[in-house]
Amino acid sequence: CDGVYNILFMVEKGELPEDFKNKSLFTYIAGLFRSIRFGVVEAHGKGAAMQLNTYLKEGSVVFLPETGTYQVNFNKLQESIKNLVKNICTWQHNGDKEVVDKVFEEFAKLDENTLASLELLKDIPVDIRPCYPLAGEEC
Repeated sequence: CDGVYNILFMVEKGELPEDFKNKSLFTYIAGLFRSIRFGVVEAHGKGAAMQLNTYLKEGSVVFLPETGTYQVNFNKLQESIKNLVKNICTWQHNGDKEVVDKVFEEFAKLDENTLASLELLKDIPVDIRPCYPLAGEEC
């Protein structure tokens, strides 16, 4: 979440265009789904699940059961990201492993909605074989 936090900071300072903000936020959330698609056993997946579940709990991202899709509330998400970055930095600064363990125990897992959403992706390849016809490859 620190990468998207930095992008938001650069937009706020006028270093990046304003229309870059929502595109970045949406792409960030899509990236969390990509990361959890491979599971939450490893640290990367756990971290992505913790972020997504934090945003779901705070209403920054909402699951819409009637369509089985997710909706991003961009304004809420910006605040949630700022709060999460602040919290993570505070936990690290304080060396508060107990708090981190509790947060990961609660948030570093996938709920039924997320698992069902990921199941819809099962037939989509996770890897691609790039082909470069301009480099003389036959595709």
